[in-house]
Amino acid sequence: GLSQYLCNEGELENISYSLHTDIRLLSQRNMSWDIYAAANRYANKLTALPEGNKRFTTNFMEGQLLTATDNPIAVFYGYRTNGVFATTEAAQEADIRMGSERGYPLQAGDPIYIDTNDDHIINEKDRQVIGDPNPDLFGSFGTTLTWRGFTFDASFTYNIGGDIYNYARRVLEQGGSYHNQTTAMLRRWVREGQQTDVPRANSASKTSGYGFTDRWIEDGSYMKLKSVSVSYHKPLALSFMQGFTVWVAANNLFTLTRYLGSDPEVSCSRNALYQGIDCGLLGQGRSVTAGIRINL
Repeated sequence: GLSQYLCNEGELENISYSLHTDIRLLSQRNMSWDIYAAANRYANKLTALPEGNKRFTTNFMEGQLLTATDNPIAVFYGYRTNGVFATTEAAQEADIRMGSERGYPLQAGDPIYIDTNDDHIINEKDRQVIGDPNPDLFGSFGTTLTWRGFTFDASFTYNIGGDIYNYARRVLEQGGSYHNQTTAMLRRWVREGQQTDVPRANSASKTSGYGFTDRWIEDGSYMKLKSVSVSYHKPLALSFMQGFTVWVAANNLFTLTRYLGSDPEVSCSRNALYQGIDCGLLGQGRSVTAGIRINL
C-alpha cells in the first residue's frame, strides 16, 4: 500500500512543530496553582510516487481521496457547489448537464455545481480539492490546583482546522435512498422559488446532487473539556497503612464545535489515507469514575 511505500522509500516529507509551557501561578505552603498549555502543528507533502506517477485517487466510503505530488496525501476530492436551483428558469438558464452533452440536465431543486471549465458539463474534469483532513493547529491546556490534601485538575483539548467527510450524515440526508433520514430533509426543495440549501429528494437519479460534494465536508474544529478530577490524599503513620487517596473523575464532559456529527474527534482507520472520515462509528461518550487507592 501507499503507506508502506512512503515509509520504506521516504517519499513523504513530514514537518512538525511543538510548543509546551508550564507556569506556576501560586506557590504557598498549603496551596499551589499550576497551568499548562501545548500547541502542535504538523504538515506533510508527497514528493514522489512509484513509476513516475504524479497523482492517483482512492475510492472510500463513496468518496474520493486525491494523493498528488507536492500536496498532502489523501485530501478530499470532489465537486464544489453554490446552493440549489430555486426555479426551473434558473436551471434552464444555467444549461448544465451531468456527465456529457446528452447527460441529465440539472433541474429546479438540484445543486448548483461549480463548472470549473465553463463547458456546461459537469464531469470528472470539474472535480477539485474540497477539503483537507489535516488540522492547522491542535493541542491541550489545563490547570492543577492543590490545597492541603485536595487536588483539582482540569484538562482541555482543542483542534483548529482540519476537515471531516461526514459520511454518516450523507447516508442520512442524501434524500436519494430508502434509508431513514434526519429532520434536515424537512428543508429539502419541494416547490418553485423555494430558497434552501437542501436539494430535492430524487431516488431515481444518480446525479442530482448526491455525489461526493462539499455538502458533506465540514469544519472539524473543536474544544473539549477532556477530563476533570478531584482527589483527596490523607497520609497516615500506621503499621499497616501509610495513607490513602480517594478520587472522582469525569471525562468528555462537553465539546464546543460546529461539526454536525456525534464527535469531531473521529477517524475510520489508522491508515494515513483515511483520516478525517466519519463512517458512523460510536463517538467518545461521557464517563464518570471513582476510586480509592490505599498505600500499604
